[in-house]
Amino acid sequence: MKMEFLGDSSETDKKTMKKKRFHRHTPHQIQRLESAFNECQHPDEKQRMQLSRELGLAPRQIKFWFQNRRTQKKAQHERADNCALKEENHRIRCENIAIREALKHTICPTSCGDAPSHEDSYFDEQKLRIENAHLKEELERVSSIAAKFMGRPLSHLPPLLNQMPFHGGPSLDFDLIPGSCSSMAAPTLPSQPNLVLSDIDKSVMTNIAVTAMEELIRLTQTNEPLWIKNDGARDVLNLGSYENMFPRASSRGGKNHNVRVEASRSSGVVFINAMTLVDMLMDSVKSAELFPSVVVASSKSLAVVSSGLRGNHGDALHLMLEELQVLSPLVPTREFSVLRYCQQIEHGTWAIVNVSYELPQFISHSRPYRFPSGCLIQDLSNGYCKVTWVEHIEISEQEPIHEMFKDHVREGLAFGAERWIATLQRMCERFTALHEPATSSVIPSPEGKRSVMKLAQRMVSNFCLSVGTSNNTRSSTVVSGMNEFGIRVTSYKSQHEPNGMVLCAATSFWLPVSPLIVFNFLKDERTRPQWDVLLNGSSVQEVAHIANGSHPGNCISILRGFNASSSQNNMLILQESCVDSSGSLVVYTPLDLPALNMAMSGQDTSYIPILPSGFAVSPDGSKNNQIPELKVEGGGGGGGGSLITVGFQIMIFVAGHRGLVGSAIVRKLREYGFTNLLLRTHSELDLTNQSDVESFFATEKPAYVILAAAKVGGIHANNTYPADFIAVNLQIQTNVIHSAYTHGVKKLLFLGSSCIYPKFAPQPIPESALLTGTLEPTNEWYAIAKIAGIKMCQAYRIQHQWDAISGMPTNLYGPNDNFHPENSHVLPALMRRFHEAKANDAEEVVVWGSGSPLREFWHVDDLADACVFLMERYSGFEHVNVGSGVEVTIKELAELVKEVVGFEGKLVWDCTKPDGTPRKLMDSSKLAALGWTPKVSIKDGLRQTYQWYLENVVQKKQ
Repeated sequence: MKMEFLGDSSETDKKTMKKKRFHRHTPHQIQRLESAFNECQHPDEKQRMQLSRELGLAPRQIKFWFQNRRTQKKAQHERADNCALKEENHRIRCENIAIREALKHTICPTSCGDAPSHEDSYFDEQKLRIENAHLKEELERVSSIAAKFMGRPLSHLPPLLNQMPFHGGPSLDFDLIPGSCSSMAAPTLPSQPNLVLSDIDKSVMTNIAVTAMEELIRLTQTNEPLWIKNDGARDVLNLGSYENMFPRASSRGGKNHNVRVEASRSSGVVFINAMTLVDMLMDSVKSAELFPSVVVASSKSLAVVSSGLRGNHGDALHLMLEELQVLSPLVPTREFSVLRYCQQIEHGTWAIVNVSYELPQFISHSRPYRFPSGCLIQDLSNGYCKVTWVEHIEISEQEPIHEMFKDHVREGLAFGAERWIATLQRMCERFTALHEPATSSVIPSPEGKRSVMKLAQRMVSNFCLSVGTSNNTRSSTVVSGMNEFGIRVTSYKSQHEPNGMVLCAATSFWLPVSPLIVFNFLKDERTRPQWDVLLNGSSVQEVAHIANGSHPGNCISILRGFNASSSQNNMLILQESCVDSSGSLVVYTPLDLPALNMAMSGQDTSYIPILPSGFAVSPDGSKNNQIPELKVEGGGGGGGGSLITVGFQIMIFVAGHRGLVGSAIVRKLREYGFTNLLLRTHSELDLTNQSDVESFFATEKPAYVILAAAKVGGIHANNTYPADFIAVNLQIQTNVIHSAYTHGVKKLLFLGSSCIYPKFAPQPIPESALLTGTLEPTNEWYAIAKIAGIKMCQAYRIQHQWDAISGMPTNLYGPNDNFHPENSHVLPALMRRFHEAKANDAEEVVVWGSGSPLREFWHVDDLADACVFLMERYSGFEHVNVGSGVEVTIKELAELVKEVVGFEGKLVWDCTKPDGTPRKLMDSSKLAALGWTPKVSIKDGLRQTYQWYLENVVQKKQ
């Protein structure tokens, strides 16, 4: 069912016509296009027109289909190359294993004639590990060489473990929902693990697992004095009784006073069949999907030691790598290599135990150790089962706990058994809701409901991965000094999310408010305008609701942002909220109407790009954290204070990133840690094409836009092509500004030029001088277009209350400047002429004029810094002059350039040539009053620019 938010019938017709381009090709069209593609991958215009008439598609659709198909074909070839490299790595490992097996049967070459001793075997194995490490280094060396020729990096493969592609952000699949697909930045797990184990390894692992199972069963079935109740009525382990009952386990490594032990037990009734739960827990992918807020998606199975009995996983033993997280950038994740062993205790009762098994490549003194932990599952024969969970971890005191989370961790709320049980109960309720009939009038079909729920699950999983501290799947950097909170900035690139580097900024803080009050405030659409900056104060209406749990807070909502002063009311938000005794989540992502209609009609949503943001709320662990309404059996809830983690994922679009200004802005953003940049060349995105720009914003969904793109040129170009200068710049500005507004961009910065001011404006030139006199005729057409851009930003602010600002830079210089001998500006022209005179041993350089005119020259890196400053600090109606406020004479400038270049000849002034305007200086006092000051002196800026000129212009010519 299509969902429309329209007013009268005339508006309906208009918007329906606008949205007609969002449709899927028919099977016949796809078949014909595939046939044409197999014949010719690059059809000419005549062939495209023929296909257009034959299939009833626009020529542009034909063009884009072939472009996308070629991209897909290229990706397939790259995957094949990667598979070949993996096969080579597998061959090397097999050779290594063969050598190891041969060594086992080697007879001592001396007169003793005996087989090697156990100690000798140990050293042989160590030599093999060293040799394997050398092989890995050789493989990486070859891979790097291959990468240079292939133009892309190749996968890195660890020594004994084939680094398997990870499974993406979990969708609630469980192998019971056909067609489920997820697409997170995390890699995808293979169907079969690749770690090869010897019979001796398997025997040792089995003995450890059986002993651990015996301990787990006793831990789940024994009460006092082994388990005692703490002040919060939680079961905690009595370490004295434990050491007496399990002396071998407690003596591991002897007494170590630099470690602490965290042990807890909790139980609860779960709405799921016991055998189904066993199946999910024994599968690393399904287990991560079942606990998206606890288990990081990079967790994976390393080897199947024993597959167990068919149908019930009895005696199944897996070696797994598991990473556990707290949804905060302040709490490190915990990584374990564990043996996971399943055993059917009696009819209807299973036990699954996890115990650390320290692989040589993962041994670390600070790595946490997992004593026998896991769960006892008892089938209740009514669709429910009772689960008793035990967590027992030893962790080094060298791993400090952030002061804010100290009580939360030590009370067992972070990694304790209660969190596992609470999450399991909530997720099983969500799983059950998938199979219940749809009750919403907006989403009437079961397929549509399931499709929306899978999209929401992917959104939540993406958010959980982005706010945690796992670095296994994303590169990260911490930006310090921004405010009193530590903000962790994580960047990653995804194939299926918006195509580009994505930034997630996350921080945690404490509030003296109950977690339930915080959750209700964040979830309520009536209070949303108070905190959601993307709404700009607009009201919100819930248009669809899917309940996915017994608590009313566990639901999926489709929200519509509404601005009474705007005709554009198509901003839609997909939100999932969930709450249990361990905490709550409110996660959301903006979506456009076609994408949401696709989900509600039951189509595959795995390729819908999403950028989720949201909040994770947890109790702070203080003694008064009790919420009876949310209290699960054996656990507390969350009154008292709240620990809140906020995570936002955004993209920044820099239009014109290859020019002097745009390239400097990109450098400055990256210097500040921003790698979430959308960058498109003219061949990739034609900003004068309205349809292309509209599609770009609809697909990529940038949150911020810096418009530095423009058609520029000197006096000759302005006089020769006046129509181009006004038309092209108006097209760029109109397309970008309007599309940015209609697709919910939070803020836009439009960059103009000092040429917008009258020829005889007062000096220094204030912002108020705009439109007070005649423009300079030599750049009048360019100036008119820039003035129109300023007024367009102001008009959208007046009519739509949209945050669009304008900055007017002064004369700029720096890296990427134009050093052309005929049409460059004064500063790069002087630099080039002095350099050529120096290279040719010339005695003098002649410069036009007397050198007396005053000009302001500003390094482009300072402009970039000011642009970032304005994006963060300024939201005013008027445009802002962006300059240094420092002026020099042309003669002083020439002397400085001569000194920097190192020209020792004579400087001659040709006073028969005109000087031009005596003085031109921007009044930048408004920018200074906002708190920004220039940082690059003109001498330092000239040195940097000359160095760039030598490396990027002179050397290329040579």
